[in-house]
Amino acid sequence: MLPTKRVLSDLLGTLYDAAATPDLWDVFLRGFVQLAHANSAALLVHDFRDSQHNITRQFGLNPDDVRIYYNESSELEDVWAASARPRSHAGWTHVSESLSPSGLLVRTPFYNECLKKLHIFHAMFGVVEQKEHVTAIVSLYRKKNGTAFDFSELELLNFFMPHLQRAFQLHFRLADLQSQNSSLQAAVDMFTTGMIFFDSAGKIIGMNRSANFLLAQRGGLQSSGGRLRAEDSLQSGQLEAAIRSATATSAGKGLHPGGAVHIKGRSLKSLHVTVIPVRSIDFGMSKGAAAVAFVVDPAQQMRPRTEILHELFRLTPAECRVALLLSDGKSLSEIAQILGVSRNTLKTQVASVYSKTGTSRQSQLVRLLTHFPQSPSPLADK
Repeated sequence: MLPTKRVLSDLLGTLYDAAATPDLWDVFLRGFVQLAHANSAALLVHDFRDSQHNITRQFGLNPDDVRIYYNESSELEDVWAASARPRSHAGWTHVSESLSPSGLLVRTPFYNECLKKLHIFHAMFGVVEQKEHVTAIVSLYRKKNGTAFDFSELELLNFFMPHLQRAFQLHFRLADLQSQNSSLQAAVDMFTTGMIFFDSAGKIIGMNRSANFLLAQRGGLQSSGGRLRAEDSLQSGQLEAAIRSATATSAGKGLHPGGAVHIKGRSLKSLHVTVIPVRSIDFGMSKGAAAVAFVVDPAQQMRPRTEILHELFRLTPAECRVALLLSDGKSLSEIAQILGVSRNTLKTQVASVYSKTGTSRQSQLVRLLTHFPQSPSPLADK
């Protein structure tokens, strides 16, 4: 049985605050642990290609023990992740007992050399994001002397999953870039994804250059009376409902994560619109933003331009080439062969790319770079 609407709304507020203020992820996880009667919780990123399993945020775990996870887990098979991966997808939730029964878990090196040191025995998982070989997961944990999670307890996790997915989407699109740019308003203009901001009444209070361009193309979306509308009345109603639910959640008056609408205009151009609640982000506008709509043109490619990489991160031409190949998913061996450089030279360049972009591994770099424009928008120089 879910907690009261007030309790859920308060924790949702913390979650959407965390999308803009990363330190608040720990506060959200603390509240999540209390609601689930768990002992600890973590946000994890599994990179199955490189066998890297990292805890990015946690509550209730000893930091020294977490370092053990970082240092040792790459050498161990995460039996929970290995069992879940063939059947999991974004939004998928499950309990650990059905992935690896306790009697089997206690005999694995993963438990005895890792989980045991973290005081973890029972778990409940939710897949927040899954792309190719990288999976982001939220996990709730109980100790060995606690009761196992059962499927009835997934109701709480299932309620939060769409909100976690929206908050992750917002966090990864904005927070990493904001740390590299003193002006978030300037930073959002770097996105090829259109971004439209709404006040608490659902009225448009601003948009980035990409959104201006997409609306000017008359591809099925338009601004009318200060509101975002679609040419099709049915789609317009769906869009209005998504904005209304997102702003209500932001104001603590709703529990809905917003929504996604597929827009099809008379020009046969398709656009995907995802509306997300927003809190605690200063977009430099006269009114506070209560929701943001991401408008994506599926036909538009997302590979970043070298001049953008140089402007934002001061990458050299050689480092730009390396960064782009890494963002394409190339391995170090493939990149060394393509560029005709030695492994040692390439390792030095990769280390410099990671340092300048504030990342530490390929999956983080890919996530950061996939939201930059490939070529100047027609409005960029106006």
